[in-house]
Amino acid sequence: MLDFSITHVGVYRKTEKYVQTVHGTWFSFYISGLKYSRTYLPDGRLLREDDSKSDPNLSIRLPGMKIDFEHGAKRENWVVMLKDFPIRYSADMSCAEINLGSWLSVPFQTQLPRERVPGWQIEFKKLQGFFEEPTPLNTCKAKLSVMNILRFMIEQKMDSIGESPEERLKHLIDSDSSFSASIAELSRSCNVSADHLRLLFYKRYRINPQEYRKQRRNAHIMEMIANSTLPLKEIAAGTGFKHISHFCAEFKRQFGISPKEGIRRFRYLHS
Repeated sequence: MLDFSITHVGVYRKTEKYVQTVHGTWFSFYISGLKYSRTYLPDGRLLREDDSKSDPNLSIRLPGMKIDFEHGAKRENWVVMLKDFPIRYSADMSCAEINLGSWLSVPFQTQLPRERVPGWQIEFKKLQGFFEEPTPLNTCKAKLSVMNILRFMIEQKMDSIGESPEERLKHLIDSDSSFSASIAELSRSCNVSADHLRLLFYKRYRINPQEYRKQRRNAHIMEMIANSTLPLKEIAAGTGFKHISHFCAEFKRQFGISPKEGIRRFRYLHS
């Protein structure tokens, strides 16, 4: 888990007109009551201009932002303040970037369908409870809640973008359940040169397509070893291996044991 701390969790309900400068990292959940809000980047550029139609949303605020806002009646907005959270502005300041082993982009703001609001209200109320009763277990739960907010924002960003060449390649890899097609064969369907597509894929997912496909196949093989009644020959054929000897050698290389030993150790371990 990321090494950060939560310094405040609160909900604001009073009418207010104010201009404030952000001095830390905030995650906010705007539900209702906003009249207007103008968010400026540290260099003075206008980042966003919102009104009542912008509710509800999840947003990220970073140090140096200035927010000119007015909230009226029926205001409800939650704020979670963080310390030492590994997040920064992107180079062009169009979005945030979080360090999860590599820097991944996150939008500053994500709209929420109205029907999703009750569920997120429960999530933030739980987060507030965890923060106010800071046992080690609750501190862990609070951090997981923050990561859940971040996960949702990243997923919404990915869903809102049309299918790019690297997304199409990932979709093709994910859909090849028999692992019968090579990366070169799948790449030809993406209308981009294989070398350029490999660079695009790595830039987006921080893993090259060949390694991504191999890890997916390894996970699928182990699932079949542990949770099916299939013999090794069928598992090998179903995961793209033409020869059982090749399958056994690759399994030993990846997992450090033979496939038969894998079945002995893991098959129906939960039963």
